[in-house]
Amino acid sequence: MSFLDFIIFTSVNISFRDATAEDALLIAHIHAKSWQTHYRGICTDHYLDHEVIGDRSKAWVERFASANTDQHVRLALGDGGEVLGFVCTFLDYHKEYGAYLDNLHVVTKYQGCGIGKALMGASALWVASRDPASTLYLHVLDKNEPAIAFYERIGGKLIDTYEIETPWGQKDMIRDYIWDLDQLI
Repeated sequence: MSFLDFIIFTSVNISFRDATAEDALLIAHIHAKSWQTHYRGICTDHYLDHEVIGDRSKAWVERFASANTDQHVRLALGDGGEVLGFVCTFLDYHKEYGAYLDNLHVVTKYQGCGIGKALMGASALWVASRDPASTLYLHVLDKNEPAIAFYERIGGKLIDTYEIETPWGQKDMIRDYIWDLDQLI
């Protein structure tokens, strides 16, 4: 068992395992609940109240159905096996920025316990085991101030800002942050 397979926090014991296709709907539920909690006021209430669960379920089922060796989804588990959060990473996603951390979500009641940082560390370890020279980057909505504060607190460097079309049909500004792998391991 490696360091990031089992970590003891002051209030939560966690272990990690790779996600499988059987986890797709659970991951989709965590993803949707995270957006419902943290994207309220950023995207439309209609999308959050009526579409996000179906949209994320479809996306995660499709993602696992077409999964490849460049995609890695890791779950953080509590003592009783409860999923506390997940991270999804794509290797060699961008020729300049390297690996892409596509999703990082921690169940709301477990935020602030170090799980997000540990999941990013798990992602960085996975990337380093396949491409040690890579970096790890992600996109974050410009209006998602708590996530931006978290990424900056753990050493993320802002590398770009631009506008995108969101899954809920709006145009929003995005920030890209990047880390050297050794910053997260």
